[in-house]
Amino acid sequence: MLRQFDEYKAKLKDIEKVNSTPPGSRIIGEVRQIAFLLSQLAAHQQNELIQSLQPEIEYFLNRRALNDMGKRNARQREGNSDEGKAANEQLRESASCLIGLGRIIYLMRCNLVHGSKGGGETDQDLIEVGVKVLREIVPITISLTEEKYCL
Repeated sequence: MLRQFDEYKAKLKDIEKVNSTPPGSRIIGEVRQIAFLLSQLAAHQQNELIQSLQPEIEYFLNRRALNDMGKRNARQREGNSDEGKAANEQLRESASCLIGLGRIIYLMRCNLVHGSKGGGETDQDLIEVGVKVLREIVPITISLTEEKYCL
């Protein structure tokens, strides 16, 4: 029991390291947690996911970067595109591709929750692609979490 507690404590320290934001970084806590989880996948799992999600990755690369609509105001109706652009840049690199995809999905989630996605054709397409990504990633990450933490 004590050994398991020590292992759990060590895992928490690992998570804390990931969750400590470097000076000047704008990556928020939830995105760091998504990045940490996806980085725990074995290399072959990451490669398989990237291969199976290639059409979705191409979709995001071939459209304009998503805007973060959560902090828009009357002068900035389109929101902030910094997060979406940073995520798209990560999509271009195989080492960070899944993290970029995770950032995009999280940005979509935020825009949906905060009322910035509607029933327009572009939004509908975007959400359909996002659901395809989630259907691939969620089962793998749940099983990884169950395996690592003996759930």
